[in-house]
Amino acid sequence: MTPAERKNPSILNGSRRLRIANGCGLKVFDVNQLIKRYNETKKMVKKLTAQFEGKGGKFKKRKKISIPGMGSIDLSKFMDMQ
Repeated sequence: MTPAERKNPSILNGSRRLRIANGCGLKVFDVNQLIKRYNETKKMVKKLTAQFEGKGGKFKKRKKISIPGMGSIDLSKFMDMQ
């Protein structure tokens, strides 16, 4: 993939996805799944980072968030793991 395609995978059309799949020995389905998982992860990271304010990393009033399929996450414990 080109740097522009890595930054914005939505610009990939069907023929380009086929070429990427052939180049790495996968099927187009696998490339589509990878892009789908990338977009889902990007959304989750965006949700988590939205809970912080400024560079200090202080939490907003809401210290727990709910992510579909993962239940409720205590952000203070999550940050201690890092």
